[in-house]
Amino acid sequence: MKRVAMLVDHQVDGIQYHSVDVVDFPDGTAKVLIEHGIADDSKGAVAHRTDVLKVKPIVHKAKAEEKAPAAGARVVKEGAKEDSKTKKKK
Repeated sequence: MKRVAMLVDHQVDGIQYHSVDVVDFPDGTAKVLIEHGIADDSKGAVAHRTDVLKVKPIVHKAKAEEKAPAAGARVVKEGAKEDSKTKKKK
């Protein structure tokens, strides 16, 4: 994990971060954000936010993606009715 100071408001894995946030990201994610000028990993930038501005660091947790149904699973759309004998949608 790498601690960075966000430089701009930006969404990562569907989670919105703001330009004042300090976030712990996986190394690969942090590297990409830094390369694109979205975050700064310098000690000064992180320390200013945590020590002077009293920002509490956030640990990034990617939102779980919706899982596809298992092979052979029967998918019934919400609100659809099933026939009790054949288990088919009406």
